Amino acid sequence: TAPTSPIPSVTSASGSFFQRLNYKTGLYFDLPTEVMFEIAERAGATTAYFWGASNESILEYVVCSENSGNITAAVGSKKPNEWGFYDMAGNVWEWSRDDVIYGDLAARTDVFTPADADTSERRHRGGGHFGASKALVRFHASNRNVASSGTKGGSYGFRVSMIAQ
Repeated sequence: TAPTSPIPSVTSASGSFFQRLNYKTGLYFDLPTEVMFEIAERAGATTAYFWGASNESILEYVVCSENSGNITAAVGSKKPNEWGFYDMAGNVWEWSRDDVIYGDLAARTDVFTPADADTSERRHRGGGHFGASKALVRFHASNRNVASSGTKGGSYGFRVSMIAQ
């Protein structure tokens, strides 16, 4: 939803997870768009990785095959980025609101509006997951992957974002 668009009202406690959450709180929660996720992951960093440009400290910030025991870790078990967000890379792939559309994220003019291709495939973000090796390419801030929106498994999760009015 664009920041200038009215938030759709929900009039009952039925519906999707986010519809029920929005109804109960009176606020607006949803999955982040790809652009929102990348901005939050970078946390103002201009390097490819929010912790810097090298592989030296990757294990301090990322849950990957070298430090996971091949299972997910509790949120916050590694250091956060500069804005205090944990697990922005590694641990699990995180769903975004965007359908699969290829192109330059920097060209998007509205970070709140997801790419909509009317497809059953969705983007997920998070730069790899707990089973990925610590190869830097897997944890690049602009790394993304694609899966069917019905895909389930232990390497997928989601992050709730709140849109402030």
